[in-house]
Amino acid sequence: MPDANDDEEPAARLAPGQQATAPWPAPSTLKLARRAALVWLALTLWLAGLQWLVLGAVPVPIDLLRRMGELALPSAMFLVAPSLVIVPVLGIWRGQWARGLEYGPNIGLIAFMGTALAWAGVGGVYALGHTDPWEHMPWVTPPYLEAFIAAHPQIEVHKINGVRDVLISHRSDGGWMWVDGNLLAGSQARLERCTAPPTPAALGGLPIYPGSTCQRVLTLTRPAAQRVIYQFELAPETELKAIASHYTEWADANQVQAGFSGGSSRYEFRGEKGAREWNFWLTKPRGRPGSLYVERGGRALPWPEEDEP
Repeated sequence: MPDANDDEEPAARLAPGQQATAPWPAPSTLKLARRAALVWLALTLWLAGLQWLVLGAVPVPIDLLRRMGELALPSAMFLVAPSLVIVPVLGIWRGQWARGLEYGPNIGLIAFMGTALAWAGVGGVYALGHTDPWEHMPWVTPPYLEAFIAAHPQIEVHKINGVRDVLISHRSDGGWMWVDGNLLAGSQARLERCTAPPTPAALGGLPIYPGSTCQRVLTLTRPAAQRVIYQFELAPETELKAIASHYTEWADANQVQAGFSGGSSRYEFRGEKGAREWNFWLTKPRGRPGSLYVERGGRALPWPEEDEP
């Protein structure tokens, strides 16, 4: 007796080199996508837990989502990049579109999970050192500066290498200034072009290095104190040894015990004479003009203890 299915036509055989139509996304891609979602969820809980261990508090849900968004969106380049390479290579060059549309996203998802594991490791390392792990997550606004940034939309802030040195710039006037992020937290700030360069007297007697120009001035105000920091741009040909020699000669002439410290691209000058102190610091990146930073009064005064953020 003939089977009811005998009327169905048999599946056509594939011609040599012809590929069967494959579902997209492929089952393996869907499986990896679910795993990636779980890995990033675990990272979210891990970082929140580390913050609780270090600071005794966790971010409110809206802040947690924002921070994870800041971390996940740039990390997604590891998700997308493999597809941008593999799909055209296998599809255009070899005619294997189905394989490319599976391999590209799969490798991207694996890389995306790998970045989550990397950020988990970074957070764990710094939590062991009793440091808020969010400060060292790339692209994430440092929590201690969130209030400052919200209160100063005119100032752009970029952290440097996951530490509390930050670069700030006025969104309208431009120009970068390197500053200790601890000074910003809890302060009202005004960043301006330097239109009235300070005199040596205003800098506690420190001479202004010849050929340098006052570029920007940062005024930081807290309820109990105010600090004013000037940035001088050095001439491109200025050598560090010439700067050191200039201020060493000034110190010797005024019987000031002084010296330079630091290295790589940042140096600090400190001088003492009796109860008086002087200090400034400078950056000298390779291939770019350096900058000299000095506070009004010639020394960096600590904030009053009762005014600490």
